[in-house]
Amino acid sequence: MALLWLVSAVTIGPISWIIAPASALAHYGLSVAGLFATFAVVYFILERARLRFSRVGAWVHFGLMTLGTVLITGPYFVLNTIPVPTAGPEMIALYRTLSTITTFGYGFSLLGLAVFIGALVHTAWIAVRTRT
Repeated sequence: MALLWLVSAVTIGPISWIIAPASALAHYGLSVAGLFATFAVVYFILERARLRFSRVGAWVHFGLMTLGTVLITGPYFVLNTIPVPTAGPEMIALYRTLSTITTFGYGFSLLGLAVFIGALVHTAWIAVRTRT
């Protein structure tokens, strides 16, 4: 599991800089890469300490965080394909739609963090229960 998170972290940052250098997408890509690398370290420590954590919870956590990342950064790709933004009514509707998509992305990311915290609490509960 740690390797999966690490590979994701290593690929997200450079890809975001190649697609849109010096933009909000590139900066967000680097912060997401750092977040994924942090989870790689946490899962590596859990595996090395031989703590029993929920593999299903870890996969759900990874899936929700990945889905949230795609929904958050996806609108940036759409906006980069539009040559010159105008203030027409269709652009306002597009911005509202993209903002809604991004909001759902943040919701999925927060849900992924909640799953991660739940999995950590469950892991701690199992560790305490089996050692006493």
